[in-house]
Amino acid sequence: MHAIAERLILCQGDRDSACFLYSLANAVHALTGEVVSEARWTSAIEQLKYPCDYLSANTGTRKIDRAPRRLLIDAKAILSAFYPVAQLKVSMIRPIDRSYEFGTVLSKRSVIVMANKQHWFCLLEVYRRRAFVACSAVWQDHGESYAELRQGKLQHLSNDAFPLSQLEFYKPWALLVAREA
Repeated sequence: MHAIAERLILCQGDRDSACFLYSLANAVHALTGEVVSEARWTSAIEQLKYPCDYLSANTGTRKIDRAPRRLLIDAKAILSAFYPVAQLKVSMIRPIDRSYEFGTVLSKRSVIVMANKQHWFCLLEVYRRRAFVACSAVWQDHGESYAELRQGKLQHLSNDAFPLSQLEFYKPWALLVAREA
C-alpha cells in the first residue's frame, strides 16, 4: 500500500458540485490514469441537454433517477468529452446488490459507477470482501486525514475502503464503465 502525496481523485467543488459527474471523472482516472481537465469538464457540461439536472445544488440526479436510460445516454456523452482519445463504453448493470459477482466485471479496464442513498461514487474493486472506491465526498469528510492509496489486488487509486457488507445500494442498477482494448 502506497500513499499518494498530492490529491488526484477529483472532489466536489474542484469543478462544481455534481457527484454523478465526479464519479464519471473518477472512472476516467481509474481506467486511463488521466485527470479530467477543466476544459474537458466544461466540454462535458456543454454536451448535456439539461445540465442543471446534474449541477443544481443538493439534487444530484434526483430529477432524473426514474429515467436510467437518460442517465446512460448522458454518461456516454460525458465520458466521450472527458476522454475523447480512449474508447470508453458504458452499459447498464441490473439488477445489482451485494450478491452481484463483482469479480466478473471489475478489473484494470472496468469500474462501476453507482449510488447509495446520499451520493454517486466509483466502485473500483471488491477484494477479500472489501469495497474500494473513488468518491468525491471523502475528501470533504476526512479533511487533514484524507489519503489516496493504491490498495487491493488491482491497485486502483482509491480514497475509501470498507467491508462489502457496508456497501449500500440505492438503485437496483448501476453503470459499468469499461475501456476497450
